[in-house]
Amino acid sequence: MSTAPETILARHCGLKVLAISAVTNLGTGLDDQPPNHRHTLETVATLTRQLRAFLEGARS
Repeated sequence: MSTAPETILARHCGLKVLAISAVTNLGTGLDDQPPNHRHTLETVATLTRQLRAFLEGARS
């Protein structure tokens, strides 16, 4: 949730920025199911694998 303020501060300090964000769960009322921490952790694990594969492919 803090990607924008952190990016603004980093740019102010002269740093280059690459930001990657992922939605790990929908807000309350936007999904059929109530928020669930186990589901969030499973989503993070899946997104981590996908991001790793993407970044490793970018190095090739």
